[in-house]
Amino acid sequence: MIIILLEIIKQPSIYLLATKKLTSKHMNNRARSVVVGVFSVLAIFVVASVAFSAVTTFKGQGTFEVDSLKVGNQGTGGVTAFNGTIINNTTGANGSDQPVAFGDNVRIDGRVYRGSTAGTSDDKPFIINDNAEISGTLEVNGKTVTGTKRYEGTIDTGNDGDFISTYDYDTDCTTPDSGTWAKQSHAHFKKITVTEASMDAPINIRVFYKPYDDGNDYSPSIYPENNDVWVSAGYSLGEDAVYLIYKYVEESCNGTLTDSINTTGAYQVVVN
Repeated sequence: MIIILLEIIKQPSIYLLATKKLTSKHMNNRARSVVVGVFSVLAIFVVASVAFSAVTTFKGQGTFEVDSLKVGNQGTGGVTAFNGTIINNTTGANGSDQPVAFGDNVRIDGRVYRGSTAGTSDDKPFIINDNAEISGTLEVNGKTVTGTKRYEGTIDTGNDGDFISTYDYDTDCTTPDSGTWAKQSHAHFKKITVTEASMDAPINIRVFYKPYDDGNDYSPSIYPENNDVWVSAGYSLGEDAVYLIYKYVEESCNGTLTDSINTTGAYQVVVN
């Protein structure tokens, strides 16, 4: 049928001859009108279809609704210009939000930001509402953080450590008036399980604790928080563990114990 109609378009005389023969003596006036109308509509439809396929830009007003939309072809691609906002105006159960879903990898050649203004001058920060994995390098405030993993927790500084290292001073406690002299120093360690820690293949590990004072005597560090004050802590590296020194206990010749603690007990271990 389409081939016949295309031939009609290319050769209008065929259409005129066909209508003339069909309307000459075989049909009454009403039948003739129906046949001519059908041929005319089909001819117009085919002409419009051919013309539409050649149009590069289709302009219109109002809302164009379709079940699916395909842009471009395999190996060729296409461009879709959205001069506005893409939303999902449907809702889920009980009016719950329905997000716009991208069912494939997404490539963005420009910058991503939230709100009408790019940059940090507004009160609309870009929000990631999920865990995130980055295959590469992350730069924050001009500083590069690569493959960072964090362990955090607290220590009860009133308890003895999981491991205690004792250092003996060269003190003669038999000397008169030596009762207050320091005899030993005991370093108390907190064992923190860090699966990346290894004696055979050491990695970049940084350990921090929260000091008691307001931190005026310390320099802020981007690890573990850029807007907070943490202090680098002494530690020893073990297999699958880091041993953080959180207090010293000094023992005098007369047995008096003096604690030296400068931490609230909060710690963080950063692994790069």
